[in-house]
Amino acid sequence: MAIQVSKFEGVIPAMLTPLTKEKKIDFEATEKLVDFLLTKGVNGLFILGTFGEGLLLSVEEGQKFIRKVTGYVNKRVPVIVFSSHMEVEKTKELIKIAQDSRADAAALVPPFYYNLSNKAIEEYFQKIFREFSNFSFFIYNIPQLTINEVNLSTLQNLAETCPNLVGLKNSKPSLIDFQKLLALQDRISLFMGEDSLDYPALLLGAKGIVSGPSGVFPEPYINLYQAFTHKNYEEVKKQQLIINDFLKKVQETLNLEKGKMLSFYKKALEIRGIKVGGVKEPLPELNPSEEDVAIHLVEEFLALQES
Repeated sequence: MAIQVSKFEGVIPAMLTPLTKEKKIDFEATEKLVDFLLTKGVNGLFILGTFGEGLLLSVEEGQKFIRKVTGYVNKRVPVIVFSSHMEVEKTKELIKIAQDSRADAAALVPPFYYNLSNKAIEEYFQKIFREFSNFSFFIYNIPQLTINEVNLSTLQNLAETCPNLVGLKNSKPSLIDFQKLLALQDRISLFMGEDSLDYPALLLGAKGIVSGPSGVFPEPYINLYQAFTHKNYEEVKKQQLIINDFLKKVQETLNLEKGKMLSFYKKALEIRGIKVGGVKEPLPELNPSEEDVAIHLVEEFLALQES
């Protein structure tokens, strides 16, 4: 049976994948990172997604990481496993690994790179959801990276015909488009994946937040969500502005090239005491001057959080 939709809510970080100097999975650092996030009070983990470099890992590497995280978490919080691959059979292989590892759901983007019709996208999901009818699924909508978007009509059809579709991570940076998705909120859990829109999305009916930066700086996201649940909207607004201001400052101060943002967040975790290594090729690393700026930005932000 699929896990109940209500199990998925709150702050679910899109976790980074720790790597050794040889760019292999770092299992010891993985435990430290999971401990760090659970101690902070996160409500789940989203692994191997955009921030987790899942598309740059082999199926074998993904299998090792999935088994490590699910085994170590041991059902303390739900674990959602990003399982998409260019090859459909490898996507299914990753889903099977997630299912066998007792993950709580798999997350899939639509087929990417090739521009497909809405009908083809819907049929793709239908076939997979029916083949794994006893496992829960999230759809991950991020058209700025996949080219293909999962539109409202497709989502409605899937929600009506596939009871194991339990959630949507919507990372399209448009509040207007998110509002259209509210027609689905009684059927599936809606999660905001665009950090700057967390507060308005929660007000509109989102169940929670799936965020990459929250896997490095979980404090303002957890404060925001907890304040929202207590209807302390002034505090929610305050935390949203803290998030917005920091992310804007990072982008403007570092002026990072495309692809370097993950290197920044891995460096930020190292500054926080958890060494998660570098990034997989072809993602670029920070240069020494950028690392110096990153250290200053992170230390400044943490000092403000403690004041």
